[in-house]
Amino acid sequence: MKYQNPRIDNDINVVSEHPLKTFAKLLLMATLLALAIIVLLNFSIPYVVKFIPFKFEAALADRFGMTKIVPSKQQSYLQDLADRILAQTGASDEIRIRLHYSDQDTVNAYATLGGNVFFFKGLVEKLKSEQALAMVMAHEIAHIVNRDPIKALGRGLSTAIALSAIFGSSDNALIRRFVGSGETLTTLKYTRDHEARADADGYDWINRLYGHGCGAEELFVLFERMHSDDESRLTQIFITHPYASKRLQRIRENQAGACSDNDSKTNANPLYRGSDAG
Repeated sequence: MKYQNPRIDNDINVVSEHPLKTFAKLLLMATLLALAIIVLLNFSIPYVVKFIPFKFEAALADRFGMTKIVPSKQQSYLQDLADRILAQTGASDEIRIRLHYSDQDTVNAYATLGGNVFFFKGLVEKLKSEQALAMVMAHEIAHIVNRDPIKALGRGLSTAIALSAIFGSSDNALIRRFVGSGETLTTLKYTRDHEARADADGYDWINRLYGHGCGAEELFVLFERMHSDDESRLTQIFITHPYASKRLQRIRENQAGACSDNDSKTNANPLYRGSDAG
């Protein structure tokens, strides 16, 4: 048989598909891969956290200067309250609450890494009873005890790592941007499940401390009064928290009518200034 050299098609290395369509497919595949990695990492975080020592949190918070306490009579009072509540939790001895008081009019309180809890004058001076303050404090301590701050940080960091790996952010810029400022630690977001659990745990602990849960509802009554026209305007405090009305309903159900005369069962908040606060 005589060999014949076949003719090669000039378009053998040319695809018929438009390059933009090919790029779109590759982009879609990369995006789906990134989402799959993010979901997997976020799903594993609650289990991984169990193996992260609390001292790691404290060291990270210290790195960003969050452990510096400014002494004041307000800080001392709130720290004592925090210590009394922590004693009711049964938490590990390694967990410590470091209470920070800010002389700002912001109506807020939050918990972050390393047992650091921040209270603002705008909130502290609006609550009439110690029990109301204790409910807020117990809620924030519950986040610490349940390791919610490290879980929240882990979710954000895992997302940054996945996006950096898939899309090739140079020099891990996304990761460095995420953890490069202590500001990240003051804006951690907790899930609705975390918030609901913190409410339940907090209410249980003030019951143990005082023998009742009277006064716990005061915070949510305050918010309803401040924002009764539109709950979605609650932008200063507990952005991801369940709505105040739902939380108030749960607490009143737990009280089961036992707190109809709160004034006889609650202690006065020595820092209270009422409508003059702020």
